[in-house]
Amino acid sequence: MKAIKLAALVLIVLSFLGCSTIYVAYDYDVEADFSKYHTFRWAKDVDNKSNSIFDNPLMDKRLKNALNLELENKGYEKTDQNADFILAYEQASHMEEDVYVSHYSHGWRHHGFGFGLTNVSKDRYMEGMITLKIYDGETDELIWQGWASGIRIDVENIAEIINETAQKFVEKFPPSRNK
Repeated sequence: MKAIKLAALVLIVLSFLGCSTIYVAYDYDVEADFSKYHTFRWAKDVDNKSNSIFDNPLMDKRLKNALNLELENKGYEKTDQNADFILAYEQASHMEEDVYVSHYSHGWRHHGFGFGLTNVSKDRYMEGMITLKIYDGETDELIWQGWASGIRIDVENIAEIINETAQKFVEKFPPSRNK
């Protein structure tokens, strides 16, 4: 019985460790007819320059390739011109810090006897946000915009993180009319 409880506890802890912190919210033009969009392309000459970890050609290429793949898997076709919708993105990143405090005590503390240990540790990391904008290819009007936040940037796993972000964006596009 003890082993079953321990196994259940381990599974619960592991499930929380595997949870993604990437959250995607979106907004869209309720008058847009998303059924007419079949082809896409990336906007030309978009200035995504900022003081961000994403501000480099490698990250730009990773993000665009991941979004291209997700959109193509959903049935959209990439083209170089005359696209039904046009993609652009903006990004930002900043340093975050998590502080963990653990305390252990032993003895009769109420009477002044015993001892205690406190351990404080800090975890510094880079966190990013990406805003994906989708424009109508004919009118150049914004029809959909999504925000991915909570992107914990880990250089060792950056490809997986970008792929997950792209997948979460495309899950939300086209929008459900039940929003």
